[in-house]
Amino acid sequence: CLSPAVLTFLIIEFSNKNPHILFLSCILSISFIFILLHLFSNNYDPIKIISKKQIDFIRLGEFYNAGSYFEINKIQNSFFSFISAIPHGFLNSFFRPFPNDISSKIHLIAFFENIIIFGFTSYILLKIKRLKEFIVHGNYALMYSTLVFVSFLYCIIGITTPVFGALIRYKVPALIFIIICLGLCLKKIQITRK
Repeated sequence: CLSPAVLTFLIIEFSNKNPHILFLSCILSISFIFILLHLFSNNYDPIKIISKKQIDFIRLGEFYNAGSYFEINKIQNSFFSFISAIPHGFLNSFFRPFPNDISSKIHLIAFFENIIIFGFTSYILLKIKRLKEFIVHGNYALMYSTLVFVSFLYCIIGITTPVFGALIRYKVPALIFIIICLGLCLKKIQITRK
């Protein structure tokens, strides 16, 4: 997840071309490499690896009878099975635990954490016009690379992790990047008020 994000950052940072077009080019290139690895590589097939990790995690959760276990869409070793699991994976990573999923204090903290992040994100999106004037080329590199890292990591976590305790822990690296980006955006909004 970090490698494509770093690559995206470097391409946008050290190129004078339109950052939006560069971002789309990076996403298409990464997707193309992903598909090629799935079709032509047995040892480095990302879908096969993710599918195996998901099976291992499901078996582990069932074996230990994890109290915060929940059902996830099972991935077969196929491209279409993986693609169909992505929306459910994002739902798990971005929005869970739901209120009816809460069974411990850790779940409650994660629930309020999600609310705070969504609240700040909504506020920033409402003030996006103010931000446009202050987002320079370097900021696009940071924001787009963060988007790549968070999206990829949340996708993998959401489709492989059927236990809330693990889901909450695995999200921490992505949350750090999200908080950095939200902090930068809020700082820019405050500057425009003055």
